[in-house]
Amino acid sequence: MSKKNSKIEQREINNDLNEEIKIRKKISKIFLSEKIRNSSLLSYPIYKGKIQNQKNVLLQKINQTKSNLNKKIIKSKSINVDKEQIKITQEIKVLKKDLNLLENKLNYQKNMEKEEISQSIKLNKNPKGAPKAKNSDENIIDVKNLNKFYTNKKTIFHALKNINLTIKKGTFNVILGSSGSGKTTLLNMIGGLDNITGGEVIVNNINLTALKIKELTQFRRIFIGFVFQSYNLLPSLNVFDNVEVGMVLQMDKPKRKNINELLERMNMGFAVKKSIYELSGGQQQRVSIARALAKSPSILIGDEPTGALDSKTSAKVFQLFQEINREEKATIIIVTHNPKVAKLADQVIKVENGEIIEIIHNKKPLDAREIEDI
Repeated sequence: MSKKNSKIEQREINNDLNEEIKIRKKISKIFLSEKIRNSSLLSYPIYKGKIQNQKNVLLQKINQTKSNLNKKIIKSKSINVDKEQIKITQEIKVLKKDLNLLENKLNYQKNMEKEEISQSIKLNKNPKGAPKAKNSDENIIDVKNLNKFYTNKKTIFHALKNINLTIKKGTFNVILGSSGSGKTTLLNMIGGLDNITGGEVIVNNINLTALKIKELTQFRRIFIGFVFQSYNLLPSLNVFDNVEVGMVLQMDKPKRKNINELLERMNMGFAVKKSIYELSGGQQQRVSIARALAKSPSILIGDEPTGALDSKTSAKVFQLFQEINREEKATIIIVTHNPKVAKLADQVIKVENGEIIEIIHNKKPLDAREIEDI
């Protein structure tokens, strides 16, 4: 073989090697992009199965293609025969075609992701169904195939997955789960604090799925009393005035409770004119409960209501909740991560990764008066 031909062949081999390296870098970039997206993307149900299968197959092909290219690059360093040069050149062409196919599939998947996000935004905003509905049997709450998606217009997160749940009127219920399990999101759906993506939530014969934002506000105003971990009292008002804020939300005046009597029941009669700053954490939570009860809500909801209190004060707060449940016949729903609280409830709903994993019915719930701390 002449020196001239040898130089030409070597140049062609170098060109092929450069082309391989470009392809290798391109595939690596696609692979990395896919890996990042795979960690955050949870697909909308109507596409989920199809896209997930495509992703799994695609990742396998990308890995295999990367492996093949690495082998060819290593092998090409020792090429000195025309046949080998021709063979690797042909294989490069095949890999180019495979790469093009992979890119097309990734583009398709990217478009599907955009469609998922668009669908979720649309479903979160738009009411669905008719406002009037009937709860089944003696239930005050019926949750059917509830799904909730959150999106920042770039990724989508499936917070609640096909939740089915019933809560009977006048019962004490606990939603139990660790941080990030979806328990507070479920509480927000039941309490009308957030829009529903899919499914139905029927509360007191009202389909929350069909309500607009203003209608949800009206629903909460009439039927729901909230008790929060951080109390959410107004520091510029005294104890009486804070409770009055809750009372005036009730448009049906005969249902409004006497504030002085309510505070006496909460053992807070001595603090009617006191500033919020003068109260301990346990006392502030009692005022918060009084404010929630002042409008005679059908449902009392507590989101980690004792999370900022010590164990003994927490036990006293739960004694109050049980008394309210027994005497007022109010339906109570408490969200907590504390398994001890579950022993106090008629029904315990265990939530994990946005799904209900177990529902427990306690025939003989523990009386909070029998325990010193929780």
